[in-house]
Amino acid sequence: MHSSAASSLVELIVSRLKQEDIVVEGVSPNFLTRYWPPALPEWSTKSVRDAFYASPKFPRLLKADAVKDTISRGLEAGTIAYVGKSADGTYEPFVYKRSLGSTDIELADDVYLIVRERADEYLAKKAAPLPIVPPIAGAGTSGTPTGSVAVPPVAPSVGGAGSAGTQSEPPPGAEITGFSWTGEISPQKWMNFYTKVLSRFATAGGLRLSVTVDVDPPGGTATSKVEETKAALRELGMSENVTTRRRGGA
Repeated sequence: MHSSAASSLVELIVSRLKQEDIVVEGVSPNFLTRYWPPALPEWSTKSVRDAFYASPKFPRLLKADAVKDTISRGLEAGTIAYVGKSADGTYEPFVYKRSLGSTDIELADDVYLIVRERADEYLAKKAAPLPIVPPIAGAGTSGTPTGSVAVPPVAPSVGGAGSAGTQSEPPPGAEITGFSWTGEISPQKWMNFYTKVLSRFATAGGLRLSVTVDVDPPGGTATSKVEETKAALRELGMSENVTTRRRGGA
């Protein structure tokens, strides 16, 4: 290659590396599944990113956000799922076969990707009916129904006092009736905030969220985007009362 084909030595080198697929703009979601570590049912997003800088099987990326773009495309195509793990082992959040912007994807040790087969298996288990146990002999004599019953899943016990290994009740007056928190969260941390902080309270009831959104981008925003926001709020059954600001106080 003649040096005149590129405006600088750096461009010449990068161009040659691109030809050899040593350096790439990005990769497809199928590339991740093809080189998925077989021992990992869940692959943390941070480890995925690090593989592009450590593994000889992976090309080097020209853009730092290329991994996020790959994950975003894989979610929409249903190639992979983007999940967080709750304390009870369930996946929350669980993003699969729907779009998620690359700016909303976090590269962290506690945010994971799973392959399509595992995601489908997880959804099937969640949709499965409760197990039916046979009646206990003689149960009808004590007033207990003798027919088969569906048994809901029992939460795992927490180690502590008690002969049965169950968690003992807190002493009277020690219960916390509730709490509240106010703070500011960056948009990129919202899903992690839900996973690490709110998910443990989401199913017990009594969780109320009040959200204040202040959008003030440099140069302002288009009226069409405000209307799209109102439409999205309507779809969610929420108030579409959006207070707009204009320059000059008009």
